[in-house]
Formats: sequence, structure tokens, C-alpha cells
Amino acid sequence: MRVKIGKYKNGWTGPYQIADWLKLVGVGEDRCEAIGDRLNKTWVRTFCEWIEKHKPGRHQQMKIQIDPWDTWNMSGTLAQIIAPMLRQLRKEKHGAPAVDDEDVPEYLRSASAPAKKNEWDADQNHFLCWDWVLDEMIWAFEQEEGDGNWEDQYHSGELDIQWKEIDHESPDVKSGDKEPMYEMIHGPKDTHVFDRTSYENHLNRIKTGFRLFGKYYLSLWD
Repeated sequence: MRVKIGKYKNGWTGPYQIADWLKLVGVGEDRCEAIGDRLNKTWVRTFCEWIEKHKPGRHQQMKIQIDPWDTWNMSGTLAQIIAPMLRQLRKEKHGAPAVDDEDVPEYLRSASAPAKKNEWDADQNHFLCWDWVLDEMIWAFEQEEGDGNWEDQYHSGELDIQWKEIDHESPDVKSGDKEPMYEMIHGPKDTHVFDRTSYENHLNRIKTGFRLFGKYYLSLWD
């Protein structure tokens, strides 16, 4: 796989950016914002949008090559890309979407937040909820990052597998000759223990992280 995605080019210039130019001649910030509000309701915004749509070099340059082996274990391949991107977003984000109470622990739900001064205000848990959701996404993808052998921690001891012939025969598919059958049994040196409960708890948390990634995919912006 080879992926090269260039920077966004030629930043947006709209009514508020035009109004901010007046700061160069001493106009105050509040006054510039008020002028921007007025310009934003006129043909100036439409004109700025037309310019943005037609100016050259406004699109990112992208070169993406997918090799056959990239999909041999596609979930693992994607984890190598998604995990570091989520970590960067977690570090540099400047906002947060609304997160449903059902997706976070009880202590982060809206009912647990202090009363808001105004109905339209975000409660004190608003940004904490998004941090928690991002952390769960990151943790889930990190389990598949690298070698992805997180299951190993729930196996202990040594395996001793043996094959025991049983009193039953099965015809060969091609020749029709009857062949002996075997069953797999644990040998005398087998000390293997599998912690199924802990394994399933770990797996369910991974699935929750992936579910949150899908649910809030369109909110993954900086």
C-alpha cells in the first residue's frame, strides 16, 4: 500500500475573513465581527462561495495504491492507519459532537452533569463524553495494531494434543475405500488453560469500540 494525501490548499476566504482585514487599519474585533455578520447575509457570501468552487488548486492531491496483500488481513491493515489517526485527532481536536447517553458510562451522562445556566449551553460532560468515546475507539483499534495477538494473554500452560483412533470408519471420497477415523484428545502433558470469561469481556469491549467508530464516523473531524 502507498498513500500520499496532500495538504488542503488555498484557505477559505469569506465575509468574516474579509471583515477581519479592517483590523489592519485599526478597526476593533467586535466591530469587524459585526461587519462580517452583515456581509454574510449579502451577495458577498455567494460570491465568495463561487470563487471557492472555481479557484484552481482547491482540492487535495491524492495518490493511493492498494496492493493485493493489503486485503489478506484487511482489518489488521486498516488498524495500522486508523489507530494513529485517531490518536492525532484525540490530541488536536477543537470541538466535540453530541454523544448519546447510551454510549457512555452513567457518570458521564447528561443527568449526572451539573445544571446548565442556559438551555442552549453544552453541559460540563459534553467534551468528556467525546474524549471517552475516542478513547474507546483508539483502544479497540490498538488491539489490532501491530501483531494483533491480544488473545494470547488469555491462554496459559502448554498444549499436548493427540489423535486417538476410534471404532468407526469413513469411506474415502475418491476411492471409496474405508479409512479409520480419529478424535482429538488432550495428552498427559496438557496444562493449557483458557480464560474464556476475560477473553469475551475483552472482545466485547473491542466490538463496542468498533461500533462507536461506525456510529460517530461522520463526527471524526478536527
